[in-house]
Amino acid sequence: MLRSRSSYLLCALLVFASRPATGENLLAAGQFDQPSDIDGWTITAGDGEASLYFQPSPDEGDCFDSGSALLVTSAPGPRAVQYSICSGNLVGGEMYAVGLEVYFPDGAGEGWLYWGLTWFDQPDCTGTELGTIWVGPAGYVPEWQTLEFWSSTEPAVASARVELSVTSFAAPDPLYLNIDRVFVRPAGDIFADGFELGQTCRWHTQ
Repeated sequence: MLRSRSSYLLCALLVFASRPATGENLLAAGQFDQPSDIDGWTITAGDGEASLYFQPSPDEGDCFDSGSALLVTSAPGPRAVQYSICSGNLVGGEMYAVGLEVYFPDGAGEGWLYWGLTWFDQPDCTGTELGTIWVGPAGYVPEWQTLEFWSSTEPAVASARVELSVTSFAAPDPLYLNIDRVFVRPAGDIFADGFELGQTCRWHTQ
């Protein structure tokens, strides 16, 4: 299901696959290669409770020197808790791919995840909001899920805030889920890995 409040949205494609296509990631803290990556994220709890932690394991690519972020959410209403991060500089009039990997551990609790973007006309998610896109929901699957959509920007867009909205159905019991490889990248980039970890763990053979 795709929800859009933006008149300039030309294309948004939701893709579920076993592995994501990645490219030049415009998010500085989307790979969770180190504990400090969670510092780039903001939590808006609304009428719920939420926490964000770095975990050395699991990692989507089983990379030895990387981990993932654990989201712990207790929220009684739809989209009551939001986790967000800014993609500071985008080019207007371009197509971008936006996505992440999500994993619901066994016994994670009941709930689902929506994800999307809010566009801004100034760098670093400042200035005027130009529209919001929401996609989802994603629910429990006993393995990593790839969530991705593509969207074009109007000429005035300069940045975007990536937003993850989590609903917990069994409050006060929390919902646990892991996220990894959150990205915003030019849609023309099929795959790019700078081997920042000095490993080939993010490459896969068929």
